[in-house]
Amino acid sequence: MHTFWRIFYTVFLLIITFQAAAQTYTANNGHVYFLSEAPIQNIEAHSTQLGGALRLNDRSFAFSIPIESFEFERSLMQQHFNESYLESEKYPRATFVGKLLDSTNFAIPGTYAVTAVGKLTIHGITQERTIGGVIISDKNRLTLEAIFPVKISDHNIKIPRLLFETIAETVNVKVNMVLRPVKT
Repeated sequence: MHTFWRIFYTVFLLIITFQAAAQTYTANNGHVYFLSEAPIQNIEAHSTQLGGALRLNDRSFAFSIPIESFEFERSLMQQHFNESYLESEKYPRATFVGKLLDSTNFAIPGTYAVTAVGKLTIHGITQERTIGGVIISDKNRLTLEAIFPVKISDHNIKIPRLLFETIAETVNVKVNMVLRPVKT
């Protein structure tokens, strides 16, 4: 009987471990694009270094991107972005940590509207945010897409008066990433 319980306990632990791993999805090369539309000029940048994890059993997630990974059309814009506005040496990452509010079963392939609530931290300032998006589920992955505005004053990003017509007060952010199940 003692052997039976050891085998049962071992199998039980393997099943729990497998289920926990199957419910966690990660990504390390998500795409973030932002656009600042202003009267004099538009400024846009891209990064493919968005990383994160989504744990389905409790709907929690965390995403992070290195600020210096954003690439601009002109190197001078990139330099000003990192040195003067986002101070990437002092605040090297932007993060979003939270939970999905929806109870969608992503094991069923389909396209699902989702809502996330969490804390967005940019430039060392954290703001509560509710962000809508879409998750596309297939057998091997979850694709997350979201578009949301970020008001730069909410994150204490200072823009010199002379540049108010070249940098918008609100920047539109677009996120696209493919999350794959963690394999054990």
